[in-house]
Amino acid sequence: LGVAQSTSAFIAFLDQDDWWYPDHLKRLYDQVPASPRFGWVYSDVDEYDAAGKLVQIKMLGTMSTEHPKRSLFRCISEDMYIVPSAALISRAAFESVGGFDERLVGYEDDDLFLRMFRDAWENRFVDEALSAWRIHSGSASYSPRMAKSGMVYARKLLSEFPDDPSRTRYLRRD
Repeated sequence: LGVAQSTSAFIAFLDQDDWWYPDHLKRLYDQVPASPRFGWVYSDVDEYDAAGKLVQIKMLGTMSTEHPKRSLFRCISEDMYIVPSAALISRAAFESVGGFDERLVGYEDDDLFLRMFRDAWENRFVDEALSAWRIHSGSASYSPRMAKSGMVYARKLLSEFPDDPSRTRYLRRD
């Protein structure tokens, strides 16, 4: 609804318990290339707990997940770990893939970024924390609603990416 009400060429989201650092949007916007296929740019995040206390600086940098996204196989086999509050998205890319899949709650962002990747929209990664991501046991990420959404997303992935033994690609199995 928010995207539908906006008119900007770029979209930025801010989850209710996250926050942007002062130059977040400017730093992301500075990475937008002149390419007509630009899809999104995102940054690392600092992780905070329920009380708003720092847990980890540059949390994405401590994980083995690939940034920026370059491989379908890694996008599927790893969590996308593109925190919506840390991204700036091209409206053209967002709209070209149909926006969010509204059946999903919590996985709608992974699904969106995967569909934009599959549609060959460019992505860039800023290897610096430009926002704070608050995650804890009371977060929506740990709700029954999120678990149900995870099953819907898993079924969607399983139906979209069958195994291909002729090419030795076992996306379902692996």
